[in-house]
Amino acid sequence: MVRSWTLDRICTAATIFGFLNFIAFWLIAVTIGGDAINGQMTDGRFYLYSHGVLTEVSEPVFRYSYVHAISVWITLPAAVLAALIQRWGRRA
Repeated sequence: MVRSWTLDRICTAATIFGFLNFIAFWLIAVTIGGDAINGQMTDGRFYLYSHGVLTEVSEPVFRYSYVHAISVWITLPAAVLAALIQRWGRRA
């Protein structure tokens, strides 16, 4: 199988971006006290959740955390798939 230079560059970029996005998500979640996916909205208050602790945050921070978590669900599997495509291409 002949791989194209373009496919190789796209896979490299997707792999790097996916893993950097995950690292950024993790670092930010640790800094702000958790993530919104596991958090909750109660009586107009917004809480992030991490290891059994709820941390109250503003609505914009809660929404940011939620969107960033969803983006990780998309970019991390894409990064793994891109890395596998590169690996399989080198074997052929």
